[in-house]
Amino acid sequence: MPKAARDSRNPPWRRALAWSHHKLAGALPFAGDLPGALAAARESQALRQDLVAGAPDHAGQKNELALSELVLGRLELRAGRPAVAEGHLDRAIELARELVETDDDNVEWKETLVGALIDRGGAAGGREALELATETATALPESQVWQVLLADAHWEVAQHEDRAAHVRAARDLLADLERTGRLGFEQRELVRAVRGGR
Repeated sequence: MPKAARDSRNPPWRRALAWSHHKLAGALPFAGDLPGALAAARESQALRQDLVAGAPDHAGQKNELALSELVLGRLELRAGRPAVAEGHLDRAIELARELVETDDDNVEWKETLVGALIDRGGAAGGREALELATETATALPESQVWQVLLADAHWEVAQHEDRAAHVRAARDLLADLERTGRLGFEQRELVRAVRGGR
């Protein structure tokens, strides 16, 4: 391996390391290791904060920092610390919204923003997430990611208004994904909640 690739200050190396921690943070909760997931997510966030500070105009790295904030928000919600989670989710929304406003055609930035808005919750955020998810899922009907996000956005809006219609829309989307073999294991909590109408 070239010396530059082994250098702990080398940006590509640090970016790859951040992704490794990010993936661990996503996997460890399924093994029942929430503390380990939080530690990995914090490592990823710290690396990405440093990378963004060194290259503030790098949109990809800024989105990756937003993803770290989003994952930390989700994990802190699991840990029962909603106030801490809200701070992370607000930062994810701020970063992702800035990216979307700069490049409205980039679906990666939109995916991060919609995910953060849904997890942050609230009527206004839910409606914004639903509007973005509807627009993008309509443009990308074969995208499993966007059909799930659209179902999740309907479910969030259902907590605040027109419950029956939005629950029905979420159920229909998830049923279609299940029927076509596109429903992943990681969506089981959303499926359980929507089917129960809770």
